Amino acid sequence: MFLLKNNKKQKNNKPNNNNLINNIFIIKYENRNFKGKF
Repeated sequence: MFLLKNNKKQKNNKPNNNNLINNIFIIKYENRNFKGKF
């Protein structure tokens, strides 16, 4: 949740292509953390 909130704040400052790449990376990263923590 924390990473996603930060990413939303940065959307206005970054190109759309970078947002897509960042979103995909964050989703994969958070999925790994989700499995590890819970």
